[in-house]
Amino acid sequence: MSLAWHIRLAGQAEKDLLDITRWTVENFGTRQAEHYAETIALAIEALHDGPEILGAKVRDDIGAEIRTLHVARLGRKGRHFIAFSMSEGHTINVLRLLHDSMDLAKHLPEDLLALIDSSRLVFVSALDYAANHTNLSLSPVTATYPL
Repeated sequence: MSLAWHIRLAGQAEKDLLDITRWTVENFGTRQAEHYAETIALAIEALHDGPEILGAKVRDDIGAEIRTLHVARLGRKGRHFIAFSMSEGHTINVLRLLHDSMDLAKHLPEDLLALIDSSRLVFVSALDYAANHTNLSLSPVTATYPL
């Protein structure tokens, strides 16, 4: 049995999640925002299985050691990528949540260490985070978080 990976969410990724959720509320309503926040949260939480999960792609064209995972997985629809890297201690650093029409390289700084240094371990789900920082009523997602 493989170890679960720790997930660290960079400050910019947290901001991206809130911006995406707010934009979705304004343009598609609360119900769709709740569904989409759950879609993103499920994709982030899937990273607990490690960087080699189905759908993750190595993106050396963006930066050394950068990978992406599209949130449209397991029958869910979405238009965002999770940009992430790995670090010591079985840790995945979620750097950004970017729309799939964006030039990803343009939105990741050359100094990726600055993003990683501003990250923190996520002990609540991304869905809980979105619910706590917006006025949405989101359903909980069951996940295990290694200590």
